[in-house]
Amino acid sequence: MTTIVNDVSDVGIYNIVADQGTTFMRTITYKNSAGTVINLGTGASARMKVRKTYPARLNVAASVASPVLDLGTSGSGATITAITVTPATGIIDIKIPSTNTAAVPAGIYDYDLEVTLGTSPGVGASGDVIKVIRGLFEVRQEITY
Repeated sequence: MTTIVNDVSDVGIYNIVADQGTTFMRTITYKNSAGTVINLGTGASARMKVRKTYPARLNVAASVASPVLDLGTSGSGATITAITVTPATGIIDIKIPSTNTAAVPAGIYDYDLEVTLGTSPGVGASGDVIKVIRGLFEVRQEITY
């Protein structure tokens, strides 16, 4: 489990390594700088996109290229429903099926994870979009296939 501690105005930086052809699972607990869980509000949703940038290791804006992974909660308009949000506990579960990681070429990408707050959130207002984390998303080449 990964705990991301930041204030709403800060974006946590967290680099991810995923293995091609395996199921990727990560649980994130979103807390403020005092260590208190942030209630994301009833009905909160999340989106995460992974895109190739050039050069990937520089802090540059994502290119206009299509995302290699477009993840979200049910009804968020994402290509893959791979995120579950438990609003009261600030928990965001990401589970990318092995068939989807197998389709991503090995390499280094950029990603970010945004949450749209639900009703009665512990911060902000309903409908506000908060970028929780961002960073590099490395996909390591599959050896056994």
